[in-house]
Amino acid sequence: MQGTYLNYTETDGVGYITCYISDEKTMDEAALNYLLYSNKKIIKYSMGKTDGYMVFYYRPPDEQTLYEYLSEKLTKSKTVNIINQLCSFEKRLRENNIDTSYVVWDWNYIYVSRKQEELSFIMVPSSGVSGEKDEFVNLLRFVMSYASYDLSENCTYAAQILTIINSCDYESISRELMRSCDRLSEEIVMRKRKPEAKTINISGYEKLAGEKLLKRGLNSTLEKEKTGTLEDRPPVPCLIRLKTNESIQICKERFLIGKDEEKVDYVIKDNSAVSRIHAIFEKKNGVYYLRDNKSSNKTFVNGISLKEDESILLLSGMIISMANEEFVYKIM
Repeated sequence: MQGTYLNYTETDGVGYITCYISDEKTMDEAALNYLLYSNKKIIKYSMGKTDGYMVFYYRPPDEQTLYEYLSEKLTKSKTVNIINQLCSFEKRLRENNIDTSYVVWDWNYIYVSRKQEELSFIMVPSSGVSGEKDEFVNLLRFVMSYASYDLSENCTYAAQILTIINSCDYESISRELMRSCDRLSEEIVMRKRKPEAKTINISGYEKLAGEKLLKRGLNSTLEKEKTGTLEDRPPVPCLIRLKTNESIQICKERFLIGKDEEKVDYVIKDNSAVSRIHAIFEKKNGVYYLRDNKSSNKTFVNGISLKEDESILLLSGMIISMANEEFVYKIM
C-alpha cells in the first residue's frame, strides 16, 4: 500500500508486523467491522497509541509467504488456485463496499497455509492511507510473471491468464479471471479422469532445451530452492545461455543483446547469425517484455517467431532463440 509502512518487531520473543498511522487519520468503520467479524482470510490485529500515532499490531501466521510459495514449482492446479483466491477475495470486498486498497497487496505480507494452500491477508482499515487499485492488478501480473512453472505441463494457460490481466479494466478483471479459472479447473478435473500415456506435454523447443540442460547439469541450478524475502533477496531475471551455460542477469530497464560491442549490454561474439542489436528486453510495470529489433534471422519464444514491433511478456522457463542462439529465461 502506498504511504503505508509495515515493520517487523519482536516483543518478549513474539514477532509482530506493525503499522503506524497518524492520529489525524480516521478509522473506516465498515472496513473495521469486516476485519473483526466477517472474514477469516484477514489476519486479525490489536491496536494501540503512541506519540500521536495509532499502531496496528498483526501477528503473522507461521506459514510461508506468497513470495516463498511462488519460488516452488507450481502446477497448473496450484496456479489456478492462487489466482482464483486472490480474485474471489478482492471481489468479495467490493461486494461488501470495502475499499480494496486497504489490503496490503504485497507478496511478502500475504500468507499461504502449508496444508490447505489457503491465502490470508493484512488489511489496514484507516481512511487516508489506502493505496492504488493498480496494486492489486500489479500483484496478479507479478504472480504470473515470477512464478516458477512446472514445464512438464502445457503452460499456455499462463498466457491466457496474463491476456485477461493486461486487457480487462479494474471493475471486470476479477470476474473474468474467476471465469477463466473455473474453465481451467474443469479441464484439470477432466484430465485427471481420462487415462493418459506417460508422456511429457512440451513443445519441441522446450524438449530440445531440456535435453541440453540435462547434458550440462543445469537442471539443479535452474530449479534450486530459493529462500529469503523480497527485501533481502529480490527475484532476479536471468538468461541461461545454453551454448556456454552462462547466467546473464538482466539488470537494466532496457537491456540489449547482439554482437555490437559498443551498443549492447550483452555481446554475442561467436555467432554470425546474430544481428548487431538483435533483441531488446524492456521492463514495464515491474515485469520484462521481449522485442525483436528487426533482426535478420528473427527472434523466437517457445518456437514462435516474434512479429515486427511485437512485445511479448516473459514467463519464467520460456525458451528464447535469437537466430540459432538459444537461452532459457528464468527468475532466480
